Amino acid sequence: PFREHEATPKTVFALYLVVPALLFVPVTLYLYQSDGLKQQIEQSGSFQALLQDRERYTKPAFQYHYVCQANKHSAAMIEGPDCVTGAKNETPRALLWGDSHAAHHVGYLSEIAHFEGFSIRNLELGNCPPTLFGSIEFVDKRTRDQCVAFREMIKRQLANYDMVVIGGVWANYLRHEGFESNLRKTLEFITQRGGNVILLGQIPRFESYDRNCLLRNERFLEVDCIGRANTRVERHQVENDQIRALAASNAAIEYMDLSDYLCQGRCSPYNDGVPIYFDQGHLSIYGSHSLGQIQPSPFSRLFAGIRQPGPRTARTEKRGRSATAATLD
Repeated sequence: PFREHEATPKTVFALYLVVPALLFVPVTLYLYQSDGLKQQIEQSGSFQALLQDRERYTKPAFQYHYVCQANKHSAAMIEGPDCVTGAKNETPRALLWGDSHAAHHVGYLSEIAHFEGFSIRNLELGNCPPTLFGSIEFVDKRTRDQCVAFREMIKRQLANYDMVVIGGVWANYLRHEGFESNLRKTLEFITQRGGNVILLGQIPRFESYDRNCLLRNERFLEVDCIGRANTRVERHQVENDQIRALAASNAAIEYMDLSDYLCQGRCSPYNDGVPIYFDQGHLSIYGSHSLGQIQPSPFSRLFAGIRQPGPRTARTEKRGRSATAATLD
């Protein structure tokens, strides 16, 4: 305390207040004249490299033209070539249908289709459960009418496909009374008309994942982005077990879940240090493609019935590339 010093009040004032203030003046002037450290950091080569990595690795599926996830349905989705991926010059015999949780599988499925020699069309409407029957009163009023019209469009198109792949945010939908029953009726409608179905499991959700984490490390104190992201994981096991049981109840239905790719020992939204998620619950388009490029896929057998005759596309076992994957560079 000040009373223990023999210095005069003026000396104490100078030592404890004036001198420290003067030391801060040059730093303050530098930060003011240089527009702060923020601009310097963001213009640095390391920050720009991380920014490019974020753009490459964590972009969402819906930002790509061949992913037909929309908030409003249109005839172009079912007629044009933009929504078709996989083998070139092949009429699509498979359809991916659902919401954003179906859409982030487009990269994976396009790699399988490219490798196996078939093509697949994808049609997704955000916040629209993939059922043909029953009430959808739980859907947001702003998109409910679009969802009704989208379901009717899908119903008219189903006869054009031998295989229908269905994905959705099951953790939300299954909480609503009657949804599971309506989904079962939808599956019966498809399979009784000769169609085959693949139900997609919901991938893990990482509540602490932040695709901007590595960028923030350049500005602030460093944190373990991967370690932090690997905490607070929701695997949706209860809901996925319900979907798996639906698949097991019908010989024409299969179950496919990418969780095994993401949970090898410990679940993570990173692969070899690279982020492969867009947000807490969705794969990025890069992540989706990268998982599909691990060949042979354990799910290739599910598409044997729609594989085109002739030899498969020549690829390396680990790192083949589809035409859509090439657009990520």
